[in-house]
Amino acid sequence: MGTGQVHVYVLDTGIRTTHQDFGGRAVAALQVLDDGLQQCHPDSEHENRQSCAVDKNGHGTRIAGVVGGHRYGVAKACTLHAVKVLRDDGTGRSWFLLSAIDWIITQAETPAVVVLAVEAEGQLGSVSYAIDQATKAGVTVIAAAGNQGLSAKPSSCDYTPAFAANSFTVGSTTRTDARSNFSST
Repeated sequence: MGTGQVHVYVLDTGIRTTHQDFGGRAVAALQVLDDGLQQCHPDSEHENRQSCAVDKNGHGTRIAGVVGGHRYGVAKACTLHAVKVLRDDGTGRSWFLLSAIDWIITQAETPAVVVLAVEAEGQLGSVSYAIDQATKAGVTVIAAAGNQGLSAKPSSCDYTPAFAANSFTVGSTTRTDARSNFSST
């Protein structure tokens, strides 16, 4: 899976692109944080080459490993694009996500897939609309079902972006293909 020129944009805490499991297939693409939108520059002439979309949290790198890591990844040959929309402490704002999706619609290499392993309680219509626009532009959007397990609101329909009709919402399973105890339904 992932053979050819599939470009997966991981919107999270960034990616440690130098991790050996990515075999050089991970690149820094974009960072949208409090100071605004910053496109990453892969050439060494730009000072942001080493600091743009870097994962200092670990979550984004873990998600990238699930998606395209050599050892356990689902799409072992894809190109992974780090899109940092969460601060190092794992928090963010909806406009970070919206700006990144807008950028992907106009700037992404295709075929493009967006992976969203972020969540916010409630249904944000603006995020659903952005996902609709990405889908219309030919971008496939994958959203994590969420990590609320059997909490008061265990349904992924109670969280953004998992509730969005045009995203493929995916939960977590165990080795025996049972639902993970932390995964929303």
